[in-house]
Amino acid sequence: MYGAEAVLEGYPSETLLLSGSVFTNQYQDTIGYQLVGVDQLATAYDAINFGAEVTGRLHQPIEDLGFVDAQVSVSLQNTITDTDAVAAADPFAIGGGKIFPDNESVPTAFSYERLGLVLESYRLAVTVEHRHVGQRTPSQSNLLQCTIPNMNDPCYQLPAFDLLDLSLSSVPIPLGDEISLRGLVKVSNLLDTEFIEVGFNGVDVPGLGRTLWVRLDLLL
Repeated sequence: MYGAEAVLEGYPSETLLLSGSVFTNQYQDTIGYQLVGVDQLATAYDAINFGAEVTGRLHQPIEDLGFVDAQVSVSLQNTITDTDAVAAADPFAIGGGKIFPDNESVPTAFSYERLGLVLESYRLAVTVEHRHVGQRTPSQSNLLQCTIPNMNDPCYQLPAFDLLDLSLSSVPIPLGDEISLRGLVKVSNLLDTEFIEVGFNGVDVPGLGRTLWVRLDLLL
């Protein structure tokens, strides 16, 4: 695997940070699996992933109250298989086998938004987070029922989903000269959204529903 990334960032104001990046990764001899007849055959192929990400982050003080901490990030990615692949019972075998389709485009979009309010006088912080994951093609191991492993036109696709989290946390509370306590109560997937993540060996992984997290940290 080879990769490269270029990042540009700056402060248009004292409270706002903007950054942008472009990146690419090349994967060599990626191993997936497909069903050919009654045999599950290993398939080796090369692929290139490229994309861009833009992020804005705001840290805005509010007089006599605290400050607002906000972030917005958007990422667009694409993966293209750039060489023929060979399916064989032995993934290290040379020659023969089924041809892997070239130049299959697998675009995906992601976004993340966070809005937090830190109430310094109350030593509390309230945070709302939203995450969007676009439609995704399952991994090769999830396409066993296909006669050809066409990632651009798969047997099925994992649908896009949105998750909303809400948390209430304390600013570290001093308990002594060198000890402080911090607490967190968080409800993840607040709207109890049903979603599926990419799995392995032909099995997709269901995500967690609405979940309550309680955490205490002792800071030394």
